[in-house]
Amino acid sequence: MPDFSTPIDFTKFFTERTNRRQVSPLKGLLKYMQADPSLISLGAGLPHPDLFPFIDVSASVVQPGNNAINIAEGQEKGLNITLTRSSQHGSKVEPLKSLLQYGGGIGATSLVDFFKEHMLSTHNPKYKDWSVVSSVGSTDSLSKVIDLFLDDGDNILVCEWTYPTAIETFHSSGIHRVPVKIDGEGMIPSALDEVCSNWSGEKPLRMVYLIPTGQNPSGATMSLERRKEFYKVCQKHNLIVIEDDPYYFLQFANAPVCDSKQETENTFSELPGIERLIPSLLSLDTDGRIIRLDTVSKLLAPNMRLGWVTGQSNLIQKIQFHNET
Repeated sequence: MPDFSTPIDFTKFFTERTNRRQVSPLKGLLKYMQADPSLISLGAGLPHPDLFPFIDVSASVVQPGNNAINIAEGQEKGLNITLTRSSQHGSKVEPLKSLLQYGGGIGATSLVDFFKEHMLSTHNPKYKDWSVVSSVGSTDSLSKVIDLFLDDGDNILVCEWTYPTAIETFHSSGIHRVPVKIDGEGMIPSALDEVCSNWSGEKPLRMVYLIPTGQNPSGATMSLERRKEFYKVCQKHNLIVIEDDPYYFLQFANAPVCDSKQETENTFSELPGIERLIPSLLSLDTDGRIIRLDTVSKLLAPNMRLGWVTGQSNLIQKIQFHNET
C-alpha cells in the first residue's frame, strides 16, 4: 500500500458561516430510515414511491469508439439504458423509487461512487481522507467552495484574464480579485510568488483560482513542470487552490489538426488517451490544498448541470451541508 500523507488542516480558515453549517436535521434522519426498510417515518415528509408518475426512464447513448452522427443516421446502434421502479439484478444504479426520493446533499450513492472511482483511477490523490460531493455544475461548485473560506471583502488570486462567470461569482460575493500575470502556459509561478511576497493589503491572501487546462479565455495549458512550480509557490505561501478543470479530457497533445475527411487511424493514435494526459494539480497534491472542480458540461452536454467537487473530506462535508440547507 502506498504511504499517503496526512493533509494540512485548513479548517482554521473557515468563515464563521461555514463553521455554523451542520447536517440538516431532516437529512440526518435518512440514514436511519434507509437502514430499516420496514420503518415508516412521517417526520421527513417522504412521499410513497408508488405515487411517482415515472414507470421507467430510457436513453440510447453513444458507445465508446462510435460516432453520434452515424447512430442518428441509423448506421450504428446506440447503447440502450433503462432505469425502472425496482432494483435490477446486477445493476449498480439505484431504482427510480430511490433516485426520485428525497436524499442527502452529497448526491445519489451510485453517482458519487462512480465519481470516486473515476477520481481514483484518473487522479489518484496522494493524501489520506479525500472525498467528493456532487453539484449543479461547476458554477455551483465554485460558489460553494469560495463560501467555505471567503467573506465579503476578502481576496482571491486569479489570472489577469480569467473566466467571466467566475469573475461575476466573485463580484456578487463581494470578493476582490488580485490579478497574476499569465503567459502561454497560464499563470506564471514567479509572478504569483511576487504578488504574495509583496502583499500589503489589509486582508491576507488565502485562495487562488485558475483553469490549468485550456485556460479561459487564453486557451493556455500548464505543462507538468509549470504545474509543479505553481504548486511549490502555493506551498510556500500556504494557499488553498481552486482547480477548475472542465477541459481536462479535451487534451489533444501532438495530434495533427485536419479535416474530418482526412482523418486516419494514425491521426487518432496521436491523441494522449487517459494514460498520457498532463497530470492534474490534484494528482500532485500531498497537502490537501487543491480543491478540484469537475463537470460533465464539456463531455456529455452543457445543460445537464452536473458536476462534482473533490477535496479533503472535512471540506467536502461542509459543501454537503450547504447543499442540504
